[in-house]
Amino acid sequence: MNKLAGIFDLGSVSNPAIGATPTGGAGYVLGIENIVSVIIGTFTVVAGVALLIYFAYGSITYVTAGGDEKRAGEARKVLTNAVIGLVIMVATMTIVSVILNIFGLSLDALPWLN
Repeated sequence: MNKLAGIFDLGSVSNPAIGATPTGGAGYVLGIENIVSVIIGTFTVVAGVALLIYFAYGSITYVTAGGDEKRAGEARKVLTNAVIGLVIMVATMTIVSVILNIFGLSLDALPWLN
């Protein structure tokens, strides 16, 4: 696990209220902040990929509906759900960023903060 964590630059974590943060032997920062940061970053990437696949599926279904109102309606529903998912994802990222700023945490490994 240490070899894998040392390969990826997970960013730095700092909290002015706590002071210095211990680092591991490979130079990466240890602590719950880093773990949470990597988990949130991973979920963000997975949600983004799922959103793209869902949107592509809805678009292809809509284009190939060929005038069939039932298939076109299902495709519109898929596209609407994809847009709702995008709005939820952006709102979640914004809320997480605000909460981190309130607590004075700097999680540089989060993809939308780099």
